[in-house]
Amino acid sequence: MRVPRPLRSHLDEKDLDRIAEAVREAELGTSGEIRVHVVARLLPFENARRRAVRDFHRLGMDQTRDATGVLLFLAVKSRRFEIVADRGIHARVGAAAWEDIAAGITARIRRDGVAAGLRHGVKRIGRFLAQHFPIAADDTNELPNEVSFGTEDVMPNDSD
Repeated sequence: MRVPRPLRSHLDEKDLDRIAEAVREAELGTSGEIRVHVVARLLPFENARRRAVRDFHRLGMDQTRDATGVLLFLAVKSRRFEIVADRGIHARVGAAAWEDIAAGITARIRRDGVAAGLRHGVKRIGRFLAQHFPIAADDTNELPNEVSFGTEDVMPNDSD
């Protein structure tokens, strides 16, 4: 997939490949499913958490077999991100773990840029999930590993 025009100053196609590979590698040790969803910006007065939860459901992350989906949502130009975990994860894990992971992502984005921060977040989430939800013998990859984008960012003629 190509990077939508509004995000090209922050990500490129190689970044997308590296992030997808980080998701694939992270999921090798867990039955959990990780997705990265990026939008250019939130709408005026839009709440990042509500948007992330809405996109979590829109992307079908609440449909995994064991309710172990985790969405890493980033609104690049609004400088907001959220981690949304499904009910199977919340039953075992408290908010403090997500806050620690979020702090690491924030620090990495500030220091090394958006792509590095997202990869760092995926790896941390993957290690965390592997501890609490190890890979099962019958595990399948239920969701795509590729970065998804907000529909408002992907224009039909976004080809240059």
